[in-house]
Amino acid sequence: MAILGRGRRAPHGRYLQPLLTPYDVLDRSFALRRIGTGYDPDEVDDFLDSVAAAMAGLAPRVTAFDIRQHEFQLTKKVNSFDCGEVDDFLELIAKTLEVLDQGLVQHPEIDMPPPSWVE
Repeated sequence: MAILGRGRRAPHGRYLQPLLTPYDVLDRSFALRRIGTGYDPDEVDDFLDSVAAAMAGLAPRVTAFDIRQHEFQLTKKVNSFDCGEVDDFLELIAKTLEVLDQGLVQHPEIDMPPPSWVE
């Protein structure tokens, strides 16, 4: 199995999309919408926390299908997350999980402390 890092060149010469790590999922920030409809930041953050924990092996497994099927409630409150930006990031997570599930690539071992809510 190959371990891919950021910007590694594939055997056929094209650059591969970097695989996301649990840290990437936890550290992602999104643009805030001042007006209009968007996703509730608390709901998105809670979901991404659970996805990161699953990717790190600290919570039940999550699949690309689970990511693509998840729906957030739309809100009109000030400072909501931009829907398109969140949806694009969720697709990157789903693609990462698909690659990892195929077993062709693996992440290096990640020493990630459990989030405070994991017991």
